[in-house]
Amino acid sequence: MKVSVQRVNEYQPIKSSTVILVDRLWPRGVSKASLQNVEWIKDLAPSNELRHWFHEDIASRYKTFTKKYAIELANKESVLEEQLKKLKEPVILLTAVRELEMSHIPTLVSFLKKF
Repeated sequence: MKVSVQRVNEYQPIKSSTVILVDRLWPRGVSKASLQNVEWIKDLAPSNELRHWFHEDIASRYKTFTKKYAIELANKESVLEEQLKKLKEPVILLTAVRELEMSHIPTLVSFLKKF
């Protein structure tokens, strides 16, 4: 699967792709109308428990977070597989995360490339 990442505030609609919001929470200051053709698949985001735990100390917990998040994704793989196979490529992942490298995004991109 061809996957790219964009920040929500920089999003420019592209008709020939699937766009998915991959954050657990709706981004602040973004209207639902501005993302009306965007799918929101909350199950691709880390669980609330994992997200809260990670945000307590991002720098020291990142490595463990990625392992735990990969396990969460693997546990949901059979459920997500049906949704993901229906997606039209290329897929654009939208996120409000500021530091993409220290977030769930790299782990999610690796997971999605299997499909």
